[in-house]
Amino acid sequence: TDPTNCGACGTACPAGQSCTGGRCTCPGAGFTFCAGMVNRCVDLQTDPANCGTCGTPCRPGESCVTGRCACPGTGTGFCAAINRCTDLQNDQTNCGTCGTMCPIGQTCSAGRCVCPIAGQSHCAGTGCVNLQADINNCGACNNRCAEGRVCRMGSCVCPTGLTLCGTACVDLTSNNTNCSACGVNCETTFANGLGACIMSRCM
Repeated sequence: TDPTNCGACGTACPAGQSCTGGRCTCPGAGFTFCAGMVNRCVDLQTDPANCGTCGTPCRPGESCVTGRCACPGTGTGFCAAINRCTDLQNDQTNCGTCGTMCPIGQTCSAGRCVCPIAGQSHCAGTGCVNLQADINNCGACNNRCAEGRVCRMGSCVCPTGLTLCGTACVDLTSNNTNCSACGVNCETTFANGLGACIMSRCM
């Protein structure tokens, strides 16, 4: 039992070992003596500097779990480019997988790049927009409404109170060439060509 004379006179046990039955052993189940640079007893199941085998260190941020190096927490992973563990569920530059960067305007949520506001969609070169109301991306990305129209429920339509006649939105109550209905031209109603549309009537 003498750690300075274990099994034979002058046979000293290394630091951390004890003498049991005339043999130098590490104290406690699961401990292993690692010689060389380590020169001590370690638990290969939990020691991040000697994980699984002597001299096998875990990478930055990793912990040693049952003899294997792993990033702590669910959804985390080790990314070589940044040389550390990161949460792949909400990392803007490593979303879902290492190196997957979310476009400008999007956020990383549950490992996916998404727009931060419900109902928005991402359009390349533009960012997150509401396709139901965005005049430059109406119903689909890069679908710009014609001049004078607005985007409502994903369709380019005339503003409230105006009607589409041909390619223009007009007020049928006062438009001389579209009075009360498209194509009703007050200017041709009277011989002198001076007819005007007033309250949807040619006068």
